[in-house]
Amino acid sequence: MNIKISKKSASVGNEWQYNLHVSRIQALLILFEIDIVNHDKQITIENFKQSGWKHRNLSDFACTIIDGVRNNLESIDDEISKSATDWPVDQISMIDKNILRIAIYEIMIYNKTPVGASINEAVELANFFGSENSSKFVNGVLGSIFK
Repeated sequence: MNIKISKKSASVGNEWQYNLHVSRIQALLILFEIDIVNHDKQITIENFKQSGWKHRNLSDFACTIIDGVRNNLESIDDEISKSATDWPVDQISMIDKNILRIAIYEIMIYNKTPVGASINEAVELANFFGSENSSKFVNGVLGSIFK
């Protein structure tokens, strides 16, 4: 896996924030694979741990996000449906959908991440992993939910 993340590209100021950023990326990659390949969570995690990426050892926070999103998928997707009315959830790109799921989980269920920080992080992930318009789409949906 050839994903290079520097503290500059993460636009974070300290080690703690950087580690949270990496944890969200770990969670995003695993949730994406679960969706796209329909693998079991444990198989996906084992595959991830065997990858060549230097951040392949999952953090506790990444595991919390993965489990939280998977356990609350229906209610999270309902929130997306209410705010992305022009886009049925099953038509949203897998990356954008999982970025939204992570942010919604963190804000509404995990409830320990400030709304602004979570939205900023989601937009950053969309800029890095998504398509040309992903960051605008993610920002718009999250802005609609958490206005």
